[in-house]
Amino acid sequence: MGRIARQARPFGYRNGSVKIDYMTNKLTFKNPAALARLLRIQGLLRQEPSTLSEIAAVVHISVRYAREYLSNIRERRQAYVHSYRQDRVCEYATWKPLYAWGTKKDAKEPDTSARAKQERRRARINADPLAKASELAKRRAKAIKPFTDWTSSWIPRKPSV
Repeated sequence: MGRIARQARPFGYRNGSVKIDYMTNKLTFKNPAALARLLRIQGLLRQEPSTLSEIAAVVHISVRYAREYLSNIRERRQAYVHSYRQDRVCEYATWKPLYAWGTKKDAKEPDTSARAKQERRRARINADPLAKASELAKRRAKAIKPFTDWTSSWIPRKPSV
């Protein structure tokens, strides 16, 4: 009985909201709820560039589904990568793309090599005079070698108790 009832539903519907083609595991975007979400995403991207997580939060869907919707929009060449924003989690930083509505060319992905990171750090320090002064003071302090009295080095030290 349960098996027949499952087969009686229209193919691909899960809770009646999103239709999925299970052979390719992609959304079909043909039902009214999916079309309404597409319109909300379109309105959001027309207002300002947004990341996947921002789109998911506004449209009230998971990031996975937001990625599916956005890949569908990008396949039709209606959205592009506007720029990249650095996202910091603890000491790790990743570059997340900001998507915008339009047919422009995608922005170039930022260089994540150690040399590029050091160049960005130097540019940030050189832009702020106070940060530059403190960085130079650190370098001077590291360059100072401590004075060691070699004449008294033969005297044995007292053992610590």
